[in-house]
Amino acid sequence: MYKNATPLPYPFYKQQQDNECALSCLKMVSEFYGKQITFEYLRELVQMDPEGISIYNVVKSLNLLNFKSLVVSATYFSLLEKAILPCIMLWKSNHYVVIYNITDGYVNFADPNTGLLMMDIKDFSGLYKDSEKEEWIILLEPRS
Repeated sequence: MYKNATPLPYPFYKQQQDNECALSCLKMVSEFYGKQITFEYLRELVQMDPEGISIYNVVKSLNLLNFKSLVVSATYFSLLEKAILPCIMLWKSNHYVVIYNITDGYVNFADPNTGLLMMDIKDFSGLYKDSEKEEWIILLEPRS
């Protein structure tokens, strides 16, 4: 189901603590758009609790980092095929990942706990079709 992604110019930063996957995602999307920020700066910027960061605080942090963002339900998977990428997804309701590319039937994404990965799009979308839990993606782009 998973395989290592072909080396592509996608930023990747491993989460430094168990509850910092969102920080890593913020750092990755910022670097993708040419913004260099440190984990220390993000820890000061982001309101965290012991479990991590709420989707509300991720969006608030994106705004402070000068990004426009929109939160949508991941059940609208076809939206990902048309969305501006990268985007941040709340993976399995408790872990943030960055989706970088969807091409040739595969999803290229960064899991802050694991690395850059590639997954068959049918397997990826199948994770959400029958789920009763709501899954979310955060579409984003830099402010001009």
